[in-house]
Amino acid sequence: MLQGGTYALAAFGLSLIFCITEVLNITHGEFLMLGGLVTYILFAVTGLNPFLILLIVIPLFILIGLLIKGIH
Repeated sequence: MLQGGTYALAAFGLSLIFCITEVLNITHGEFLMLGGLVTYILFAVTGLNPFLILLIVIPLFILIGLLIKGIH
């Protein structure tokens, strides 16, 4: 159920980006996996609740996305 929800959110985000900008964002999946990996590593190192770690990872990836968008 959780994995299906993750796939649904990824597909929703990809279709939303494509419909609005009419550009296929091929890095969407890579950022999803990188965010999961960073969350897991922080969980393994700190032992904190993964949902609390998401409060750190989500703003971090928003900033990374803004920086990458600003570069292009």
